[in-house]
Amino acid sequence: DDLEAACRKRQIRTLRGLGARTEWNIIRGIQALRERGDQVPLGVALPVARDIQAHLEVLPQVKEVELAGQLRRREEMVDKLELVVAGTEPKEVLAVLPGLAEVEEILARSEDSIRLRLKSGPVLEVLAAEPKCYWWTLWKATGSAEHVAQVLALAAERGLLIGGPDAVPPDVLLAGVASEDEFYQRLGLSFIPPEIREGKEEVDAARQGRLPQLVDLADIRGDLHCHSRWSDGVMSLEELAQAAAAKGYEFVAVCDHSQSLTVANGLSVERLRAQHREIQELNEKLGSIQLLSGIEVDILADGSLDLPDSVLAERDVVIASIHSGFRQDMEQLTMRIIKAVENPHVDIIGHPTGRLLGRRDPYAVDMERVIEAAARTGTVLEINASPDRLDLNDVNARAAKEAGVKIVINTDAHSQPELDNMHLGLSVARRAWLTKDDLVNAWSWQEIKEYFARKS
Repeated sequence: DDLEAACRKRQIRTLRGLGARTEWNIIRGIQALRERGDQVPLGVALPVARDIQAHLEVLPQVKEVELAGQLRRREEMVDKLELVVAGTEPKEVLAVLPGLAEVEEILARSEDSIRLRLKSGPVLEVLAAEPKCYWWTLWKATGSAEHVAQVLALAAERGLLIGGPDAVPPDVLLAGVASEDEFYQRLGLSFIPPEIREGKEEVDAARQGRLPQLVDLADIRGDLHCHSRWSDGVMSLEELAQAAAAKGYEFVAVCDHSQSLTVANGLSVERLRAQHREIQELNEKLGSIQLLSGIEVDILADGSLDLPDSVLAERDVVIASIHSGFRQDMEQLTMRIIKAVENPHVDIIGHPTGRLLGRRDPYAVDMERVIEAAARTGTVLEINASPDRLDLNDVNARAAKEAGVKIVINTDAHSQPELDNMHLGLSVARRAWLTKDDLVNAWSWQEIKEYFARKS
């Protein structure tokens, strides 16, 4: 309540590195928690769960705490916050939870679990186990019901479970197994990352050694979609470069809005070229990071772009996005995006479906046709890591991968804290089974530049 009040009084924007956009995002997050009942966007749920996790980790009775369920699988919307706790006295651990300041009421409790309603809205469920049973409890609480059933059926087939999959006391399960990794190994499976434990094709792929090496945060070498105070961001160009360098990035692209988006202080041709000159000057004194001159050009109602090709050709990175005309029919919206895809100067399509999680459904676009066009032209599709968007979603990102389309995870950061949202986009990429080869910002800038040049 205090945070929301501070945002509405415009006090947050007075803090260094924050601005009106940050205030609005905080307010929207609080509203999303209150209005959506038990279902919460991942980007809102994770910080709340991490806060509860931090409370538990400092308790002397607690040995380990980990997120579970939909949160650990990184689903974009979660029905509840789930945690699994290892402690020598599980009952004592659970007894602490109702006293936390965040808790509004107890919904249910048993000897080894408790379900609570938080004041911010979502349901919290905590499972407690003795240390020797922790990995088993965590594993069962992480995978979807289908994944758990498939793996337990395989274990039963191999005679590794006593009493059948539904009656396995943890203390007699696979003697000598002490982790999820060892459990999968004992079943002849490669380790299955939590994000893809959905009961689809992952168990067969693990059995056949076909699971890909999923992209990791350490693989990310740069961010190709950030905004500065030249349009509606709060960072100067130098501050953006320094913030990206502090994350260990090799490159970062400033892609401010184009001229038609006046509400975001979009750049005219003259201002864009002036910005480019400042970028060139900065690159002469920057150390390990390269600041790239880009643009997020608007795709207009008729599919044309907001800037002439001659200006786009001067940019290191061109992202084309729709910011208006969401109510057009599917044929018109799809035509607009495909027309942008076919422009030789467009490198990336930004937030391709235009959704805002929990607030605005995707617009009516035929993603199958967009993906086909992107594959044909070599245009990259974006996973926008903004917690409001996560767009592309995992289903479309997987379809793009299978069609041979390259993907980029961008934060669309308008402030320094928003650069930290890369992990949210990474969650989508991992759920889509993406590897470093699929993701252009896991490449060097030289490799990206050469890939973009093939289209021109």
